[in-house]
Amino acid sequence: MLTEIIIITIAIAADSFITAWYSGAIHFKLQEKLTSKMPVSFFAGRTIAITAGVASGTALLGYIGEYSYFFGILLMILIGLKFVLEMVKFIPEEKIILIDNNKTLLLLTIAGSINTYFIGMGLGLAGADIKLPVIVTAIATLGLSFSGKFLGQKMSLRPEVRYTGILAGLIILALSLRLTILYFFY
Repeated sequence: MLTEIIIITIAIAADSFITAWYSGAIHFKLQEKLTSKMPVSFFAGRTIAITAGVASGTALLGYIGEYSYFFGILLMILIGLKFVLEMVKFIPEEKIILIDNNKTLLLLTIAGSINTYFIGMGLGLAGADIKLPVIVTAIATLGLSFSGKFLGQKMSLRPEVRYTGILAGLIILALSLRLTILYFFY
């Protein structure tokens, strides 16, 4: 399950890459400075969200009992589906945000952290230890946010960046289904 946790948490961090790309591109196009506050904010928000999610899921283990693993996997499947559907119905204006003040940055960070929270809750319900998802999410979000910002500024607006989100959602779906199959047959 360790490999699946690592890949799922990297996949959920893909949203920070996409948002950073489009924000970096629009700032560059408008000749506005985009500071490193955005990737750092995404890093902090996603790290707090995954920590709270795994802790919440773990806290619910005693109440749900033997079905907690399936609820956790089901939650991850739903988030994977949501992720794919969001990217299929992609509207660039939803991801292109001019970050002109701290309030906008905070709202963008919170909105992007919701999926991360629920993935964390699913992992907690499935019995994952808190350390690995938190560490991987922190590193992945920081790296993907900075690289998204940089690439957006260099390569401009690219609608095909949304395929990153579709792939990430499909990976979450596939690995969640794999964990279900492994549970039944091993």
